[in-house]
Amino acid sequence: MLNISTEMLQRYGRLFEAGQAIFAEGERGDEMYLIHEGKVRIHRRMGGRETTLAVLPPGECFGEMALIDDGPRSASATALARTQLVVIARSTFETLVCTNASIFAGLLRKLSERLRRANRQIQVLLMRNDTARVAATLLLLTGEGNAGNEGIVLERKATMETLEFMTGVPEKEIERVFDTLQNAAIARMAKREIVVLSAQGLEHFVDYLERRDRLGA
Repeated sequence: MLNISTEMLQRYGRLFEAGQAIFAEGERGDEMYLIHEGKVRIHRRMGGRETTLAVLPPGECFGEMALIDDGPRSASATALARTQLVVIARSTFETLVCTNASIFAGLLRKLSERLRRANRQIQVLLMRNDTARVAATLLLLTGEGNAGNEGIVLERKATMETLEFMTGVPEKEIERVFDTLQNAAIARMAKREIVVLSAQGLEHFVDYLERRDRLGA
């Protein structure tokens, strides 16, 4: 997570309302963004349909690639809730990278994490089976959860929204997947939270579904 100082927030902060576009795919990129509060959906059109690539929480950054390679935006960004961003222009970004080692190191870590996540997300999107896509995406989201007495705890509402956005699977079908996971003692869904009881069990379940998907079973 990138740290956002009070000075940065006061100097570069900008507020976006829920549903407001931050930037669109194909636009020239002259700014990058740090999320202080709220939630941002990264999405693009793929194969004739709108596909969610990520739902980013506070502490995440986005839009940096357009500054680094001077290319157009590769995806669109939209605020999913009332969102406060720190907006860094190209000139400010270049100065921060050159003069602040911690920001530079943090950005490199974020880029590395983003590449690994993108590779995994591509694999998920190629899965033909709804259960496989939901389980694989849940496995990705475990990295954002908190350790609890039973396992990894995720906030239910936000997780369900993310699963629906990223997989294209309706909420009722996602709930049926959780019935399967609960019967296998892998994960359970409560009123306000989702608990991954066994991350290893979830990983094995996803591996099994991927092998079955490749075989066309």
